[in-house]
Amino acid sequence: MAGNVRELNNVIEHAMILSKDKSLRVHLPRRVVGNGRYSGLQDMERRHILAVLEKTGWRLSGDGGAAEALA
Repeated sequence: MAGNVRELNNVIEHAMILSKDKSLRVHLPRRVVGNGRYSGLQDMERRHILAVLEKTGWRLSGDGGAAEALA
């Protein structure tokens, strides 16, 4: 996880350097995954949620449910 935090820090720092106004616009880098597809933050979130759903037997709420695990 430390590598991810470091990478996020670098992305934010880069955005701050390039920022020309009061708003900070961060463009997250896209990565090529094993199958040659690009993977962005939304793809990673989707895969994580699906993995948690699989792990919880697709139980959404209650003790041991996906909502609890993702909170």
